[in-house]
Amino acid sequence: MTLDAPVVSNDGAPSGTTIGNALVIAVGGETSDHARVLAEDLVADPAHDLVVVDLPAHPTSPLWELWERVAEAIPPGRRGLRLIVPEDHGEVTTLAGHWLAERLGRTVVVPDGPVRRGANGCLFVHSRQESGWLTCRPGKPSEREAKRFPRPSWDGRVVSEVLATGSSGITEPVPAGLWLHPAVEDETVARHRERLLREIPCQPDVMTVLVGCPGMAAIPVEDVAYLWNCLPDELRSRVRFAAYGPIAVSGDGQFGQTLAELVHEPVVCYPGVPIGRPERPDIHTLHPDARLGWRTYAREVEYSPDASPRVRSHWLPFEGVTPAGDATYWYTPDAIVEIVPAGLWLRPPDDFGDADAVRARPCNPAGPTVFFDNATERSALRMHWLARDVITRMETDVRARTSLIPASPNGAGSPPGLVSAPRAEGWHARPAEPGEHPPAAPRLQTPPVPDAAVVFPADDLTEERQWFRDHFGPEIDAVSASVARSIGERSGRWTLGAATEEDVHTDAVALRLYLSVKGEKIDRALRFGETGPHVPLARCAAAALSRLPVHRGAVMYTIPATADLLRYYREHSVVTDWGFLAALVEPGADRRGDVDVLLWSMTARSTRDLEPEGDESVPGRVLFLPGTRFKILDVGEPRSEEGTRGRVLLRELAEREAEGAGEVSSLDELAATSLRTYGQRWETVPATGTVGVAARERFTALPGLLPR
Repeated sequence: MTLDAPVVSNDGAPSGTTIGNALVIAVGGETSDHARVLAEDLVADPAHDLVVVDLPAHPTSPLWELWERVAEAIPPGRRGLRLIVPEDHGEVTTLAGHWLAERLGRTVVVPDGPVRRGANGCLFVHSRQESGWLTCRPGKPSEREAKRFPRPSWDGRVVSEVLATGSSGITEPVPAGLWLHPAVEDETVARHRERLLREIPCQPDVMTVLVGCPGMAAIPVEDVAYLWNCLPDELRSRVRFAAYGPIAVSGDGQFGQTLAELVHEPVVCYPGVPIGRPERPDIHTLHPDARLGWRTYAREVEYSPDASPRVRSHWLPFEGVTPAGDATYWYTPDAIVEIVPAGLWLRPPDDFGDADAVRARPCNPAGPTVFFDNATERSALRMHWLARDVITRMETDVRARTSLIPASPNGAGSPPGLVSAPRAEGWHARPAEPGEHPPAAPRLQTPPVPDAAVVFPADDLTEERQWFRDHFGPEIDAVSASVARSIGERSGRWTLGAATEEDVHTDAVALRLYLSVKGEKIDRALRFGETGPHVPLARCAAAALSRLPVHRGAVMYTIPATADLLRYYREHSVVTDWGFLAALVEPGADRRGDVDVLLWSMTARSTRDLEPEGDESVPGRVLFLPGTRFKILDVGEPRSEEGTRGRVLLRELAEREAEGAGEVSSLDELAATSLRTYGQRWETVPATGTVGVAARERFTALPGLLPR
C-alpha cells in the first residue's frame, strides 16, 4: 500500500482542535467522545507534539486519503510528533508513521499495537512480542522506543516482553511494571489485568512487580527469585514488589524476608499496592478478595538476608511531632513513635523490648496495629496510655479498625484494661465486614469489680495521685499552668476539704485530660468494667469533679437512636451509668440526631472552669459522676411524618431513693412536667450551646447502656 496518491475528498475536510495537551484531528469531521476523553487525560510530552488522530469508524475514502488529510491538518514545525490513534488499525498505523515522517520531514512516534489508557494519563501499548511505541525518522529505519508513555526511566526491552518464570508462572508487562501470575488465561486473569491497567500507576523512577492473582493458585516464591535474577543489576534498585495475590512461602516465613534470603541481597516491598499519583502514590493494603484496605503508614519496606525489616519511606497520620531518626518521632519527651510495617510502635527512646519481632510483624489488611512497649510494668502502663492517645488522633474511619497490642507476648504484661469485658473496644478486634455481623443488641451496664470502680468507699487517693504524676509527667506539664490559673482565678468556688493544694491541682489536671480528646476512650472502658491505667486517672478526675459547682435542673443532649434501642430502654425503670455521663445546659446549635435525652440533675457538675480550648471545648458541659442512677420517666420515638422528635426523660435518683426506686413517686411527675416544659422551650428558642467538633462523640450514649 502507498500513501502518496492524490487527495480526493469524500469524507469532509479534516479539522484540528486543541484539547488539553493534544491536537485532535477529526478526519471524519466531528471529534468522537472516545478521542476527546483520551486527549483530556494525556500528559504533556516534553520531546514531541501530541496528535490524536480520530479516524472515522466506517470511512468512505481510501486510507491513503485519510492520512493525507492528517498530514495537511498538522501545523508546520520542527518538533517530533507522537500520534495516538484511539482504535487499533493494525499495521496501517505503523505504515502511516513511516509515511508521515517522510511527508513532513519530522520524527513521528506511533503505536505498534492497540493503545490502552492506564492510570493518570499513562498510555500502554502491548498486545504481542515486540509491540510498543515505534519511532520513525525520515530516511532511517524505525526503532522500538518503549511500551509506556510517559516513558519511565526503567522501561526497556527486559521489562517489555512475556517471560516464563517456572512450570506454572508467567510474567507479563503492565503499565506499572511487571505482573507475575499463574500461567493460565481465563476470566479471572483478564479481569485483574484490566484492573492493574486502570488503577496501578506507572511511576517515573520505580518499577512495581505485582506477584500473584486473587482467587488463583499461589505463586512459589522461587519463581519471584528467578525473575529477580533475570533483571539487570542497574534495574534492581528501582524494583518494588507488591503481593497482589497468594504467594507460597515455606513455614511461617514472610514473602519479603524469604525472597531476600533466596537472592542473597536486599529487596524492597510495598506493604500493599500503590494507588494514586505516580509521583508519590499511597500504599493500600489488599484483602484476600482484592478489595483495597487502609492506607499504610510504611510505604516501602526493605528486607535483608541477615537483618530486621527496615522502613525506607513512610508517612505519619498526625502532625505536631519532631523527627528522632529514620521512621521515628518524639511523641513526648519520654516516648518515641516508630513507623513499622504493621502500623505504629510506642516505645521508650531506649531499654525497650524485642524490636525485631515488632518490625517483622506483617501488615494486617483490615487495619493498622499500634504496638506499645511492655518490657517493664512501668513502661507498659505509660506506653499503653500513649498508644491509646495516638489512636484518638487517627482518622475516624481508621480508628475503628485499629488493633492495640503489647509489643512482646513475654513482656512484663499488658495493663489489665486490655482484657475487655463483654464487647471489646474498636481497636481490639477485626472489624466486621458489611453484613457479616448484625449490630450488638442493647445491654445494660453491670456494676464493676472494686478494682475497676471509680467511686469506692476509700477516700484516700494517695496512690492514684502518685501513679498519675509518675506516668503522665509530660501531659501534666503541658496543661499545669492553665489549670493552676483556673484554680487561682476561682479559688472561692473550689472546695479543698482535707486535700492539699497539690492534690487539688493533680486532680484538676486529671479532669482536664479527661475532658480533652485524650480521655475519649475512658468512659467506654469504665462502662465495660475494665481495669487498667484509666482507673487511677478517672478516680483523680472524679475527685476534681466533686469540687466543681453543682448544676440543679434540666440538662440535655441529642442522639441518633434506633427504634429497637428505644424499645429496649422503655422496658427498664432504673439504670446506672458507670462512666462519666456528659450533658449540656443548653442544646447545641448542631443537634445531630432525632432523639432528645433530657435529664433532671441534682448533682451534675459544671466543668466550665476546666474546659480545654479549641475544638475540644464544651462551655455548657456538665458531668455526672460514675455510678449515678437514673429513673426512666418516659420514652417517645421520633415520628418523621409528623415532624415530632423522639424524647427520653430521666430523673437523677438520690442515694436515699435506693429502696422502691422503681415505684412511681410525686417527684417523677414533677420532674417529667419540668423536663417537657424545658424541651418545648428549647425547640422554639434558637440554640445557643456550642460543642467542639472533637467533643461531639462524648454525647452519644443513653445512660446505663453498654456502648454499641
